[in-house]
Amino acid sequence: QAQAEAQAVALAAQRHEFALDLARLEAELVAVAAEAQARRQGEEQLAFAVEVLRSELSSECEARASAEAAGQAALREAEALHGRLEAAALEAAEAAAATDAAVDSFEAKAVDDAAPEAATEALWSELESETAARCVAEAAAAAARAEAAA
Repeated sequence: QAQAEAQAVALAAQRHEFALDLARLEAELVAVAAEAQARRQGEEQLAFAVEVLRSELSSECEARASAEAAGQAALREAEALHGRLEAAALEAAEAAAATDAAVDSFEAKAVDDAAPEAATEALWSELESETAARCVAEAAAAAARAEAAA
């Protein structure tokens, strides 16, 4: 009977040891499951952060492309304005030269007492036309310069 009791005690001790091992294994399983859940959450958060960064980068690229296009358009507009300004300045110079020539011609003809009065009137009319043309050209050049300055 002592041997049976000893075996019963040994079996009880062994069963207690198995129960402890089982509890330890269950605790490890819970820990592994918690770690797996934490990893999944971390991966999901990382994927979300990557998507947010990708979206921000895409928006920034679009904004830069838009700003570059606006800059190119402004450059083209400035070049066109510069061309118009140069053309207006050339026109003003041509009008000034024509006015100077008309004045010289008028002065030369006015000195000649033999020139008929009608020719003098025609010269005055020509001088007035050239002066008006010069004023118009200078106004256009001033407007182009003002536009370029703005």
